[in-house]
Amino acid sequence: MASDFVYGDEWEGREELLDEAETIVSRALSWTGKSWSARGTLTALPLVRPALVSWDGYVDLEAFDDRISTADPEIVVEMVSRMIEWRSRRWSVAERRVMPMPKTWWEPAARAYPQLYTTPQYSLGWADILLAATTWINESETEWAFSDAKEKLGTLRLSTRRLTLDHSYAIVDAAEYVAVHVCQVCGAPGTQSGDFMTLCHPHRAEKSWRLA
Repeated sequence: MASDFVYGDEWEGREELLDEAETIVSRALSWTGKSWSARGTLTALPLVRPALVSWDGYVDLEAFDDRISTADPEIVVEMVSRMIEWRSRRWSVAERRVMPMPKTWWEPAARAYPQLYTTPQYSLGWADILLAATTWINESETEWAFSDAKEKLGTLRLSTRRLTLDHSYAIVDAAEYVAVHVCQVCGAPGTQSGDFMTLCHPHRAEKSWRLA
C-alpha cells in the first residue's frame, strides 16, 4: 500500500495515519471502479502536531455517478484529510499509534464549537468526522448548528439548522458518507456487515467494547 505514496522524513513512524487515509478514500471511491491511489501521491507537510495531509492528483469526476453516491468525491477526499488531521492530534510518539478519543471529548469541544449543540448519540470513533465537518463549515458560515447527530444501523446521521450554503450541505453529506468507512468505536478504517455496525477488524473480533 505504502508504495503508492511519498511520506518524507518527518513522517517516519507515522505511516499508519497515511495508510488510514488511503484506505478510507480507496473504499469510499471504490464505486467508480478505479483505484484512486494509482492516480495520485499522498504527501505530508512537515508538521508533527497536528499532521496535515495533502493529495496530489485528481478525482475522476467523469466517473461520478450520483445514483450510487450523493457525496461529492472531491469533498469526500478533503473530508478524509481533515478527519486525519484531527486524528493526528492524538498521535503518541512513544506508543507509535493514535490514542483513543477521550470519553469526555464532547464538553470541551462544544465550548469551542457551539455549532455542535446537541449531545452526540454515537460512539467515539466518529468524533473526528464531526469535528472536521464543524470546523470546515465554520470557515464559510457560523450561524448554524447540528440539531441531531446519531448512529443508526451502522451509519452516522446528521441533521442541521440554519445552513445557507450548498457547499456546507455537501460537507454534511460527505461526513455521513465517510463514516460508512470508519470504525464507529476507534476511528480507524472500518467496514459494515450484517450486524449493522461499522467496525475495524480488531473491534469486530473484540466483544468487550460493547460493554464500555
